[in-house]
Amino acid sequence: MSSSSTVVPVLEIGGTHVTAALVDARAGAVVPGTVRRDGLDAAADAESILGAILACAGSVDAAAGAPWGVAVPGPFDYAQG
Repeated sequence: MSSSSTVVPVLEIGGTHVTAALVDARAGAVVPGTVRRDGLDAAADAESILGAILACAGSVDAAAGAPWGVAVPGPFDYAQG
């Protein structure tokens, strides 16, 4: 994937799941065959949650150093981590 590519790796992190995919920004569409959705235990410790997010993100064939689109809807208990 070149820096001029319109394909962008993305993450959507919810309270019960994390989804990773490649999106063709020019076409406004998910690249077929690139979606991975995993469960996420909101009651788990931070290390487990981050591990699940990294595992899901690692399944996407993104170039090293590529910028990612990330959606993290609220509300979250930021004080508790």
